[in-house]
Parts: sequence; C-alpha cells; structure tokens
Amino acid sequence: MPMNGSALKISSSTLSDKPADTDPPRRQSGADINPHSTTPSDSASVSLHPYADNLFAQLTSQLLTQHLKDTEADLAPRQRGDLTHCIVLLPTLNAIAPLRRQLLKQANALGIPALLGPTINTLRGWVEATTPASSERLSAQGCELMLVEALEKFPNLFGSSSPWSLSESLIKLFDELTVHHITLPDDVDSFIKQLEQAYSSDHHSDNNPVTEISALSREAYLVHTLWQAWHHQQREESVIDPQSDYIERLATNLAGITEQAQLYVAGYYQLIPAEKQWLNALIERGQLQLVLQGNNDNDVAADDYHPDAVIHSLLNGLPAVGQAEARQSNYSALLDQVYPPLAKNQQSCQTAPLAERAKTFAKQHPTSPCNESIHCYQASSAEQEAVAVVTRLREWLHSGKKRIAVVTEDRRLARRLRALLERESITLKDHSGWALSTTRAAATMERWLEAVEEDYDQQPLLDTLKSPFVFSAQPRETFNKTLYRFEQDIVLHENIARGMSRYRNAIEVRQRRLPWSHVDTASVHALLNSLEAAAAPLLSFIDNQSHSPTAMLDALQESLSSIGIWQAYRNDLAGDAIITEINAMRHAIKGRSLKINWSEFRTWLGRALERANFAAQENGQIQLLTLEQSNLQQFDAIVIAGITQEHFPGQKESSPFFNDSVRHALGIPPASQGLATRFYHFRRLLEAAPNFLLTCYSDEGGAASTPSPWLELLQRFHQLAYGEKLHDGGLAQRLAAYKQQQAAQPIDGLNAAPAPAPIVPRALIPKNISASSYQKLIDCPYQFYVSYCLNLRAADEIREALQKSDYGEHVHHILQRFHDPQGKEAFQLPVDNDHRDAAIEHLNAISQRIFKQDLEDNYLHRGWLQQWLAIVPHYIDWQIERAQTWQVSAVEQSAKLETLDPLFDIKGRLDRVDHSAEGTSVVDYKTGIPARLSDIEAGEAVQLPFYALLSDPAPHRVEYLALAKEKVKTAGVLEGEHLASLAEQNRVRLKQLMAEIHDGKPMPAWGDETTCGYCDMQGLCRKQAWTGEYKSK
Repeated sequence: MPMNGSALKISSSTLSDKPADTDPPRRQSGADINPHSTTPSDSASVSLHPYADNLFAQLTSQLLTQHLKDTEADLAPRQRGDLTHCIVLLPTLNAIAPLRRQLLKQANALGIPALLGPTINTLRGWVEATTPASSERLSAQGCELMLVEALEKFPNLFGSSSPWSLSESLIKLFDELTVHHITLPDDVDSFIKQLEQAYSSDHHSDNNPVTEISALSREAYLVHTLWQAWHHQQREESVIDPQSDYIERLATNLAGITEQAQLYVAGYYQLIPAEKQWLNALIERGQLQLVLQGNNDNDVAADDYHPDAVIHSLLNGLPAVGQAEARQSNYSALLDQVYPPLAKNQQSCQTAPLAERAKTFAKQHPTSPCNESIHCYQASSAEQEAVAVVTRLREWLHSGKKRIAVVTEDRRLARRLRALLERESITLKDHSGWALSTTRAAATMERWLEAVEEDYDQQPLLDTLKSPFVFSAQPRETFNKTLYRFEQDIVLHENIARGMSRYRNAIEVRQRRLPWSHVDTASVHALLNSLEAAAAPLLSFIDNQSHSPTAMLDALQESLSSIGIWQAYRNDLAGDAIITEINAMRHAIKGRSLKINWSEFRTWLGRALERANFAAQENGQIQLLTLEQSNLQQFDAIVIAGITQEHFPGQKESSPFFNDSVRHALGIPPASQGLATRFYHFRRLLEAAPNFLLTCYSDEGGAASTPSPWLELLQRFHQLAYGEKLHDGGLAQRLAAYKQQQAAQPIDGLNAAPAPAPIVPRALIPKNISASSYQKLIDCPYQFYVSYCLNLRAADEIREALQKSDYGEHVHHILQRFHDPQGKEAFQLPVDNDHRDAAIEHLNAISQRIFKQDLEDNYLHRGWLQQWLAIVPHYIDWQIERAQTWQVSAVEQSAKLETLDPLFDIKGRLDRVDHSAEGTSVVDYKTGIPARLSDIEAGEAVQLPFYALLSDPAPHRVEYLALAKEKVKTAGVLEGEHLASLAEQNRVRLKQLMAEIHDGKPMPAWGDETTCGYCDMQGLCRKQAWTGEYKSK
C-alpha cells in the first residue's frame, strides 16, 4: 500500500537557479534529459519504462515538455515556470527530493531559473489531504481497541490466545478483505461452505481432511463473527476504519479535481482495486498519466514468483500500456538472462536451462558486462562483512562519488555499519528509522515501570535514575552525588537488591555503623520518598483486577511527571513522539467500555510504541535504505549488503487465517506476492547505479548463513558464462593488506612491555598487615601494591544469588552465635552425647534465622541452607569429641600486635580460640578447601603461622576446621615446636619484606597462573601485554 504523507508543493522558494546535486551517470546515454528516444507517445496514458531508465528524468521530461513547451516565448517568469496545476503522486515521500533535483536540473537546462513547482505527495496522502471524510476515521489504535472489545464479548472464539495478538492478525485480514472489495455473506454457514469448497479443490495433504475442514470451520466462524461485529460496531458508533475511509475518499475525490489539473502517478508497483478505478476514471477524462517501471512480459503470470509479475498484476484492468523503446545495454541483457520468466508450470515454460543461457550469452558478449561495475564480496562473518562495506564506502567517497547508498534488510548489520561509519566520521542517513520503543526515551519509561512492578529492583531502578530524563529539573551535580551514595553505599556495599523498606533500613544500619553524614542520609531518604510518591499512582493498578484504561493512562502520566520524565520528554524528539502516542491512546479509548488489567495495559502500551516509527532528523553522506525504500532512487554507487536467504527474499509473510488456496477463492492476493514484490525491487535496484558491491557472509560461530538465491543465480550464471564468479574488485586483498599494515605498525602505549614492578612511596606503605595482605604479598607483590598501597578494589556488584563467600560468612556468624559465651543465642548446655539432639536443634534454629533474609530474596538460596543443615550433625559430633579436651574461650576475637616491628603492626580476627591444659588453640573455619600442610610448611600459605604470631601468649596449636559436606575434620594442624619454628620463620620473612619495601625495592607482578586465576587486578597489570599473549579482537 502507498504510504501516507502530507501534501508537499515545490514553489519558487524551494526551486531556484541554485546549483542542484548532479545525478549519477547512467549506463545508457540519453536516459536523463533526452526522453524522446525512450518515452512512449505523449498520447499514451500508461507508459512503461525499462529498469535501466531514470524514471525521475523521464517524468520530469514529460512535465516540462508537455506543460512548458512555450519556454522561448516572451512570457513572465512566473508563467514560464508555472507547474502549479500539475499534481505528481509517488509511492513514498523519500522519492520527492530526487524528483525535485531532477526538475531543477532539467529546468535550468531549458533556461528556466525558477519553478512554481507541482504538488508532490503520495496518492493516499494527497487524497486524504484534499478530500473530506464522510465519518470520523478510526486510528490504528482505535481499530485495535474496538476489535479487542469485540473479542472480549466472544471469549469462546479465541480460547487461550491473546486477544491483542489476535486482533492484529484480524485487522490485517479485514483490511485485505476491504481493499479488495470482498464482503462476507451474512450467513456464517454459507461462508463456511464457500471456504470448504475452496479448500477441498486444492487439498493435497496426507492429513485427515475431515479434521482439517473442521478446523477451517472454526476459523471461518471466528472470522465471520468478528467481521460482522466489527462492522456493526462501526455503524453503531458512526465511525469508519482507515481502509474503508480511503476507498470512500477515492470515490468522492474525483468530483473535486478541476479540469485544469493534470495528474502524474509515477513509480507505483501495487494498486488496490479502488485506486485502479480512480486511475481509470481520470485517464478517461484525459487528466492522468501513469508512469511505471519494469517489464510486462507475456510469459509471466500475475501470481508468478518473478519481478515482471508485479507489473503484470498492476496493469491488469488498466488501459493498454505504451512500452518505451528498448535500448538495452549488455548489462541489462545479462540480468534478463539471469532472471528470465519462469512459469509455475514448467512444462509450458520455453526458457532454456541456465547453462545453455549462459553459454549463448557469453558467445554473443565475450567480455563480461559486470567486470568493472558489479563486484561481490563473501565474508566469513558478519563483522568482516561490515568492515568490508565500510572500506568500500570510504573508497567511493575518496574517489569523489556523491550519492552513495547502502541497501539492506538486515537491521543488525545496519546498526553495526552506523557504528563503524561514525568511527570513520562518515555520516549516515537512515531512512528506515526504528521502532519508537527502542529509543532511549522509551527505554527510560520501560525501566521505570519495571522498577515499580518488581518492588524497586535495583537494576531497572538504577537504569531509570541514570537517565537524563529523570529529575531533569534538579541540579545534576547534587542529584548525581545522591545517586552515587545510594548506588555505592546502599545497593552495592549493603547488597540490597530490592525493596523500599530494605533500602531505608540499610541507610539506618549504615549510619549507625559508619560515619555517614546526616546530609547524605537526608538526601538519599528524599530520593526514595520521591520515587515512592511517583510510583504510588501506578501501584493501585498493578493487580489482577480490570480497570479503566483512561485511568491507567492518567496514572502513567502522573507518575512520569512526578519524576520529571514527562517534562523532559517535551524537549526531546523521541520523547515528544511518545507523548503523541500516549495522547493517541487516550483519544482511541474515549467512549470505549473496555476494562483491562495491568498486563493488558502494558501490552497495549508496548504495541503502540512498537508500531510507531521514529526517524531522527539527520543528514548523511551515505543513504541507508531498505529494498522498498530504494524504489525509483538512482545513485552513483550502491552497496547491497546482507544478501542472505533470510533477507533476500526473506520469509513469506504468514497469516494465521486461511492458506493461499482459500485466500485465492476469496479474492485476496496470495501471501507469496510479497516475495515477488521484493524480487522486483531487487531487479530494478541492480540497474540503479553504475557501481555496485554485493555482500553476504557465509558462516558465523558455526551458524550457517545461506546466500540469497538471487545472488547465487547471478554468481552461477557468471561462472558458467565466463568461467569465474563475480570478483570482489580486489577488496579482499586490500582488506588483508590493511590488516597486516595495522598489525605491523606499532601503536604508542600498546608496545610489549616488561612486567610491572613499581616502587612504593613510603607514604603509601600500609601500617597494618593482616593475614590476607601478607598472603597477597607472598602470592604477588604487585597485587599487594595495588590492593593495600593504592587501596584499589574491584567494583562492587549486587549479588542476588548467594555466593560461596556469602555462605562462608553465614556459617561463621552461625557458629559465633552458637558458641559465644557472652551471646544471647549461645547454647547453654554442654555439647555432649546427652544433649546432642538439643544442640543440633539449637544450631538449626540459629541457621534458619541467619539465612532468613536470603530466602526472602531468592528461594533458590534454600540450597545453601540445606547444604549447611546437612553438615550440622557432623559438626556437633566433632564438637562433642573436641569438648573432651578443648573448651571454647572466645569467638571472632579481634587481635593486634604492635611490638612486632617499628615499621608496622599486625592485626586480624580469629574465628575461634579454645583452651586446654596444654594451652590455647586457634581454629579457623573453612567452608572451602583449606591450604595443604605442605604449602603451609613451605611458606606458601601463611594464615595459620600468622595467627600464631598474632596471639599473645603464643598458642600451642593452630588448625583449620574443614566444614565439608561429607565430614567435619581438622586440617593443616600445627602445634608445639613445629608451630613455633614456622611462626618465627614467617616473622623474620615478614620483617625483611616490609623493610625492603621501605628501602624502595620494586613490587613485581609474578604472573603465576594459580594466583592470576583469581586475581581482580589483571586489568592493571595487563599480564597479556607483557607475556606476549595479547591478541587483538
């Protein structure tokens, strides 16, 4: 269908004697300004031009020669350049600018410095702009709501299907029925019988036909019922759907066209019956000329899968066509042989096989017409394809080409091209735009709604708060400081994933524990209060109840206004488009009795934003177009990118209602017609420039990507004719050379470097050494330097799933409460065989309380709890045996020794200290794998000897307690003289290392694989760079 648009008129203010852009040279001479050799007789009301012709040039020639023949006469400038009585109707609005340039060019050639230009619009846009409606027209959203409301009255018709998705398919079907003048019978049984006859006449399935006809009957009943309800409701409300409105306006438009008006309809490839009737009426009045492009081959049927089938179908029911004189180039002849008419019935097809056609063509044309004009590049990945396209575009620009286009149906590739071109400072004008739902403005609203729905989950909430649309009226520096405090101190450091009450509790807990200023506390509380107030209007609708859509839209606007989004939208193009869509939704629901729940409201809102297209107002050196948008366009050079089967031709547009046989019986064009239309655009595009690059990729990550059959046909034909496929014009070789040059060229700052080995300024040397910092000093001095001298840490991340380290902390807290002699939750009875069950029960109760918060956050955390509860009996058994010799004297005991060395102190926290007649024992709980005794004795694992240094008096024994799933047991036990010796060796080594650091000894990065495997500082040491392992990606 032609797209809608507002009327555009070219006047003297827009068409002047200023230089116009030069159109690209054509393959054939005389295709631009000298139309008489190719244009049909002036008396022909329907003219058909070859694919190679510049249709804008032909149309402009007709306009100027037919209406300004007396340009040599001594007339006033206004009279000489007056085309205001002419109306030019094009299939798309983006075709207007090229036509305007062509008019200027040819007018200047005729000595006319300025024009009072014709009205230029689309057919539908001009009819709707100039012809009043008979009734109020429903918007797209109004149609959807009316049909959803009708579906709600017949819930038995759609079962578990969504009425919203079903309404979209039904509206599309109803539109097709309307534009093809198809009226369903009043009697549903007659309609079902009609469809069953159509189905049976073309039934070739092995399935049970009775079952399938039964399904067809249900389908027919649904369509018929909703069709009747749809039109009954329109009559009741005195409204009209858009398609019926357009057809009515076409019928009444004729009376408003003056006798002086002359209309030119150019470049169309599809017309609905009502448009053909309108055209025929004006052709009979001698007021309209239809200018088309393509071939009308008699060997092609209207429903064939062939480019010519499109024009053949369009011309059906129109006056005889005046065919332009064929002056076919060798290149055009080659394309005709590559894509010849192939009728569905191969027995009646007289076309020679591909190999024979290729051989015959090569004999007639020994040199390939494609050698210098059309190149093909097949990449091994999508990224390689994008880089190749950008390389060729850059080369074309440097060679002086002005009008360059990229035509693709692959939006992912288009986004990647935009990014690569921006990196090269090459601008791109995207004619397609994108769904309004994908804009930053829409994403902000979506994330806010998700935050409200998910109890202020930190991810969507932080995304919302970081948007420039939120609280836009507040001073950004102050707001950003508050946001930083909330994210870093509350969300990340306190590990709060969601919940307004939890955020507030964390603020209070942090204020009691740390010196958090009252200003920070107040500002974060104020932020949370604002968010809660903004969410309040929406929360009353987030339930399973049905509500008024108008009330829900009001609540949405109130909520967005409360946090400044609505106000910021007014100063943003995409935001303003969102406001327009919401207002359209509000207008569409007016007068409807439909009630919807929150989920349906979100579906309705999402569909509205997804359906709306947003195109930024931008200019670009490169034009980005789809196949359909390329219609009528001419360029200096074209890249057709992503020519894979997925996009060229792509999938046949499917409908949940009726197969092609039934659609044919109803009079609806088959769904396969869309493939032929895309084929037509592709065929025309191949003659729209003198230079081409065709690209595709064959494989990426093991997922095969099949080249387009259209491209494969061209390649195969060329190989059969000339012994080789289309070459890439040296592109692959230039890409490889460029890559090799880049790899060989050193880049400042990225040269291979030795491992880092900084010297620590004395002011940065830590005064306190813990067991973990000492261990890092042994593992990797550079890691110690970064962590404890520079005090750098890896960025905090919210941990919604309980980590192993969190599990270990929980176990430590549980055992601390169980054993703490001063604690309120300590087990008061002896841990022995007589009280074993009571001890287990008590420890389980403490465990449940400690894990309670985690279970509320994520039910999957129960797995960690169950793992610990399975260990509890083993732990109690170990404790019973332990209690026979050792008694708990302290838990989680902080210790600090200031007399070890004048340069530093040592400090730490001991999980548990036991005593016996032999002395004290330090126990360190391990929920993971404890260090091996051999590593402890070799000085590689320092924790236990360090704890011996830290304790005063020196302990008799230090040990790990491994809290494994199967068994609880001690490990790494050191005691007596052996412990004293290891502790002394570590004391001497630690003093020596710290002295060397103070003396300026470098702190090298060892690069040990084991240590590097769990290090967070690799981004600083850049091990890959200094070991030669770095690979460019």
